[in-house]
Amino acid sequence: MSLSLYLHFPFCRRRCIYCDFNTYAGSKLIERERYKNALLVDIRSNNFARVSTVYFGGGTPTFLSSSWLAEILGCVRQNFSLDDGCEITVEANPGTLSLQDLERLCEAGFNRLSMGVQSLDPELLKRLGRIHRRQEVFQSVEWAKRAGFKNINLDLIYGLPGQSLISWQKTVRGVLSLEPQHISCYALTVEEGTPLFDGLDKGLWSLPAEDEVIKMEHWLNANLRKCGYEHYEISNWCKPGYSCRHNLTYWKNSPYLGLGAGAVSYINGWRYGRIKGYLDYCQAVENGASLYDWAERLSLDGRWREDLILGLRRKTGVNVKRWLKRVPGQFRDNLRETFKILIESIPRELYHFDGSRLRLSRRGRELSNEVFVRILE
Repeated sequence: MSLSLYLHFPFCRRRCIYCDFNTYAGSKLIERERYKNALLVDIRSNNFARVSTVYFGGGTPTFLSSSWLAEILGCVRQNFSLDDGCEITVEANPGTLSLQDLERLCEAGFNRLSMGVQSLDPELLKRLGRIHRRQEVFQSVEWAKRAGFKNINLDLIYGLPGQSLISWQKTVRGVLSLEPQHISCYALTVEEGTPLFDGLDKGLWSLPAEDEVIKMEHWLNANLRKCGYEHYEISNWCKPGYSCRHNLTYWKNSPYLGLGAGAVSYINGWRYGRIKGYLDYCQAVENGASLYDWAERLSLDGRWREDLILGLRRKTGVNVKRWLKRVPGQFRDNLRETFKILIESIPRELYHFDGSRLRLSRRGRELSNEVFVRILE
C-alpha cells in the first residue's frame, strides 16, 4: 500500500495571534532535541511498503536546525520505500532561513519548500505576530532558488484585521513578482481561544466587511488566472504541473500516516491521532507506551459525506460513478437516491453535473460552505 507521510514539528519562535494549531513558543533547545530523538524512534517503529509524498509541517520545522531536519529525512529514507520522484516538502518561515540552511535542505533531498508569508504589509505582519519582515520574504525566495528549489509555495491570508483591498492587492502583486510555482490563499478563520478572538471580542481590532473580503477574493481569482495559475482547489493555485501532491492525498481521502505530537493518520477506514503535548509525546516514546490519544472508525454515512466535501474542494470534483462503486452493494441504491435529493437541493448555478462527474462552478467555489452545509445536513 502506498501512502503519504506527514511529520509534525510543534515549535515556533513566536505564536501568531490567529494560530489554533498544535504549536508552542518558548521551547528550550534541550526539549527540541529530545523531541527530535523521539520522532526518530517513532519513524523507526513504523514501516510501510511505499510512500508517495513526505511533508514536514508544523509549527515551523525550520525552527529546528537544517542538520536535524536532514537527519530526520535520512531516517525516513532508511525506514520507508520512497516512490521515484517522491514529493518531499518542508514548511518554513522566512525569518528562520539562511542560504546555507536552504542548501543543506536541498542536498538532503527536500524538493518542495512551503513558506508562510501571509502578508507583505509591514503593519499587518506586526499585528499578526509574524517574526519576518517584507524584505525577508524576497530574500528567502531568492536564496531558495539559488539553493536549487524549483518548487516553491507561498501561503497568504486575506480578511485580516485592518486589511484593506489595496493592501491585499499589493501583497498579491508582490508575491506574483517572485513567480512561485504554487500559491495558497486562505480566508481568515477566527478560532475561539486565540489572541485574535479575544482581541476582536474586546474591540481591539475589527475585521473587514464581508463585501470587502469578497472583493479581495474576486480580485485574487481574476489576477491569478491572468498570470497563468490554475485554481485546482478552493484555496490553492499552481502553475501547470505543480499541484501539491501531498495535499491531494487529503482531498482524495487517500491513506496517510502522521508521526509526531498530535499528528493524525487515516488508514483502512480508521482515523487516529497521536498524543498532542510534545513533552507527553516524548515521555510516551521513551517509556515504550502507546502513542495514540484517540481513534475513530468513520461510519458509512460519515465517509460518503466526507468523500463528497473533500472531492468538491478540487476543480475536477467527484467521479460519482466511481464513488458509488466504493459503497457496499446493499447500500448503493439508498445512497444513489440520497445523492439525487442532495443535487436537487443545491442551487443550479453552484455546480456542474454531467451524469458522471460532479464539480462546483466558479460561483460554487466562492459559496462552497453553502454546498458543504447541505451535504452535512
